[in-house]
Amino acid sequence: MSVFIFAFFAFVTAYIAHFYWKVSKYPKGPLPLPFFGNLLQNFVTSGDAFINRGLRPPETLFHPDVNVGIGMSNGDIWRVQRRTSLKILRDFGLGRNLMEEQVTRSVNEMLQQLETIKDKMDVDMYWPIQLCVGNVINENLFGYHYSYKDMEKFQKFVMILNKHMKNLTGRPQLLIAAWPWLRHVPILGEMGYHSIKRNIQHYHKFIEDEVACQIEKYDENSEPENFVHAYLKQINQSGNPELKLVINYT
Repeated sequence: MSVFIFAFFAFVTAYIAHFYWKVSKYPKGPLPLPFFGNLLQNFVTSGDAFINRGLRPPETLFHPDVNVGIGMSNGDIWRVQRRTSLKILRDFGLGRNLMEEQVTRSVNEMLQQLETIKDKMDVDMYWPIQLCVGNVINENLFGYHYSYKDMEKFQKFVMILNKHMKNLTGRPQLLIAAWPWLRHVPILGEMGYHSIKRNIQHYHKFIEDEVACQIEKYDENSEPENFVHAYLKQINQSGNPELKLVINYT
């Protein structure tokens, strides 16, 4: 066995030395790798051919239409959505003091809530921290904070997300992600696809209700108050067909 291993490494070493001896005679260019050559250069010179996302469940269930949004879109639509979203977030203070003020305000609300708890030796920090972080996100997206006294809607949404993250680790889901046709198999399809689909529909309903509420409040003559308003303004101003809002009112 030791002789075989020695012979193998001797062969590999001789091959690599001979390979780079030949490469040294080539015209100047990217340095190739043994066995692979310049295959990796395809990701540089032909990057667009390799950047598309795989369209497999359950990720495809998150978007109500094909090739929309940022998370599961490809090509020019992805570029337009990404560029627009980053512009809006920067306008709302991403990376600047304005975002810091939003975080500070949310933290202060959490601290005020904790001060009202009488038994400070037994405090469950799960929901206060969840709401503290969630309110920063919600303020940017929809322009308001949830109250600690009225957070049932927020809790329901968090539980939907937690259930989805738990479902992603199940073996039935992993099998269907690899072979999507398995979703038609009884029991396996229910556990790994249809139950996830129903949960994501609850997720969609929550987002659609929030967006619909902001659309009703939107005034195109006023400065945008949140991400949804800013996005609607970009749609109206740009006239770009690849910049659109997809909502199912069902």
